[in-house]
Amino acid sequence: WEGDRKHYPLSVMKKIVHPQIIKNYFKFSFVRNPWARVFSAYNYEKAWHDANGHELVHHVKGDFNEYVENYDNWYKTRKTTYFEYTEGCDFIGKMENLQNDFDEMCSLGNLKTKKLRHLNVTDKKIETKGNFFKYRDHYTSKTKDIIYKKFKKEIELFEYEY
Repeated sequence: WEGDRKHYPLSVMKKIVHPQIIKNYFKFSFVRNPWARVFSAYNYEKAWHDANGHELVHHVKGDFNEYVENYDNWYKTRKTTYFEYTEGCDFIGKMENLQNDFDEMCSLGNLKTKKLRHLNVTDKKIETKGNFFKYRDHYTSKTKDIIYKKFKKEIELFEYEY
């Protein structure tokens, strides 16, 4: 597995864990709008490097649209998409409906629900003159299309819109 060592898709877990064990577990995943996710990743990386006193790496030195235009040049091109992470899951929730989908997931698994705290919210960190910006305010038509093409399968499967 050449992807993120902290996040394994079910297809990889099936190669590591005995099939009977996999079968006995409730498998779930949460997905996020790809346009929002890429915007968040850009801002997270910039903030992380700044907070840790590290020099910005080459792919986050420019503005957001340069980041998107060079996405495949710096990002792991074999990076698994949400489509691959969710294949075979018993439940798939959306970050945009986090609390409701979490509650639904808990009810399916006969688990007690709880109020989730929403941490690390990108839009609240990017404040300029009292206005909070949304990801849509930062894309050009070109970069919007780049993300659509890159994540087309999951955009269609999870019915995301820009």
